[in-house]
Amino acid sequence: MPDAHLAPAEIVIVVPPFANVEWPSLGASALVAECARAGLTAHAHYENLHFAALVGSAAYAALSLSPSTSLVAEGILAAQAFPRGEADEAGRGRLIMDGLIGGFVIPGGDGVLASESLALPIAPAHVEGALAAAEAFLEGALSRILARAPRIVGFSSVFQQTTAAIAIARRLKAARPEIVTVLGGANATSPMGDEIASVSGVFDHVFSGEADEAFPAFARRILREGRRPAERVVACAPIADMDALAIPDYDDYFATVESLAPVLRPQEPLPHWVHFESSRGCWWGQKSHCTFCGLNATGMTHRAKSPERVLEEIARIEARHGVRRHHATDNILPLSYTRTVLPRLAEDGPQARKLFYEVKSNLRESELDLFVRAGLTMIQPGIESLSTRVLKLMRKGVSGPQNIALLRDCASRGIYVSWNVILGFPGETAEDYAEMLAALPALEHLQPPEGWGFVRFDRFSPYHMDAEAFGIDALAPFPSYAAIFPKGTDLAAVAYYFSGRYAAPLARADGVRGEIEGALSAWKTAHRATEAPRLDLVSIGPEAALVLDTRRHSRLPFAALDAADVALVRRLRRPTNPDSLSLDDRTRALAFVARSWVLQFEGLLVSIVREPEIGAALRRWAPAPDAVPMEAVAEG
Repeated sequence: MPDAHLAPAEIVIVVPPFANVEWPSLGASALVAECARAGLTAHAHYENLHFAALVGSAAYAALSLSPSTSLVAEGILAAQAFPRGEADEAGRGRLIMDGLIGGFVIPGGDGVLASESLALPIAPAHVEGALAAAEAFLEGALSRILARAPRIVGFSSVFQQTTAAIAIARRLKAARPEIVTVLGGANATSPMGDEIASVSGVFDHVFSGEADEAFPAFARRILREGRRPAERVVACAPIADMDALAIPDYDDYFATVESLAPVLRPQEPLPHWVHFESSRGCWWGQKSHCTFCGLNATGMTHRAKSPERVLEEIARIEARHGVRRHHATDNILPLSYTRTVLPRLAEDGPQARKLFYEVKSNLRESELDLFVRAGLTMIQPGIESLSTRVLKLMRKGVSGPQNIALLRDCASRGIYVSWNVILGFPGETAEDYAEMLAALPALEHLQPPEGWGFVRFDRFSPYHMDAEAFGIDALAPFPSYAAIFPKGTDLAAVAYYFSGRYAAPLARADGVRGEIEGALSAWKTAHRATEAPRLDLVSIGPEAALVLDTRRHSRLPFAALDAADVALVRRLRRPTNPDSLSLDDRTRALAFVARSWVLQFEGLLVSIVREPEIGAALRRWAPAPDAVPMEAVAEG
């Protein structure tokens, strides 16, 4: 975007690399809207998009999707962020090479434990191109920001955006020291933001917590009254009234995408999703904080927007930008929305839009049916394991059989399940995985995990805050931080990811851990095949059906079921105690177990047969002719 096209703005909110370019920043967009409501002119600068345009979409995607624990992307602009060269340069080189060879490692337990990752392969040319483009990018970013003539410049830092934010801020301060520079975002939460500001020396103020109201008030005092707070770190209280927040303004993202379209050339049109936020905090975490979860550092209390407000936001995004793919940033779907928001969205029909939400995995089939009708086609249910014993160690509040049932029910409805397997929890034993390991080959027709690896100890998680209670000692930041930050940095203050020493029976790769990872890899490989495995119930009449079984270990590709068989398969969709069945049903169920249609898992029987006809029927549903359109909800 030529500098001449940039209108003046009192405030610029910078979205640095390596934020994902596939969607606009919710935080930056929210602050732009809040500032406008406060009578201030503000614009979001998507410098991540400009960097992607310089290095190419493929290289940028590989770096931005590298595991956040590896800090590979942080290494690209580390030299410009800390030009004194005091960091572990050799360590930084090893860090980047680890990324190149795909050897991302997670320290934990009794050794260094490798992790399957969602990361894209990073080619040497990707890194070389990004390093070579650094200076030109920083000069361009400085020019674009100064073209606005701002008095305040804020920087967002989430995941691997810290060195880019520092590097840009360093150039900005050198050119215009009078500009007030501010750091915000998850990485700015105390004590991390405090230490980043101290070691970099380029941020005048740091906002720790939910800055929606505090930042515009801060900016007004500077711009209208000429007053600045004495404190460097501004502690922000959690927002109590979610409906009081402004609706995010995504215009700057769409304008930047349009201006860079000739050079950006993404594989798919941007954006892939637009974020929206309907709640903050976690209602489950209020009851039982999952031991490994470090989210909601300053605001665990669950707060949700009203149904009317959520519907209005979705309608505005669709009307203004023509995008009907909505990604909720909520940590968990508000319970009440299954009675309010989702039924209203379902009135428009399942093809009207696509939604993503994080959910708890103990969902009823009726709730999943509603998801389909409302267009909620992708969920992240926090499955994490199929072992009830391990899930208890996590404080997840669900069982292994419930998680298996959810995978089956989502497969029957065409709902994509984003999930991972985490291993190596303090207190677990190898025996805790015996039934899970035995069951994995039978599940290859269901959605496999996207990745797996050993547990880490994130800041603000119970494992980090109360390590001793869980038998964890020698808690230390991941080694990658030493390769990024200068010598003298308090790494324990700046880090979010930690490792520790504890009894880890699965630490050795040549034991149960290796068997689990091998089975998970085989599962994932099976789903990459042209014809993914099937274990489906197909109706052939009002009282009969076929089971089609193309799994690799299938002994019977086709089998006919009578009405009693079909009824029992459907009854066993709910994990069932065998003792609750009649003698005849128990005999039938054991025959199903022998064919691996039903698992006898942790003392319960649970069917793993998919029923795609359920999803097909739900998607044939059409809205009533007199259904009120979403736009009408937004307008009145």
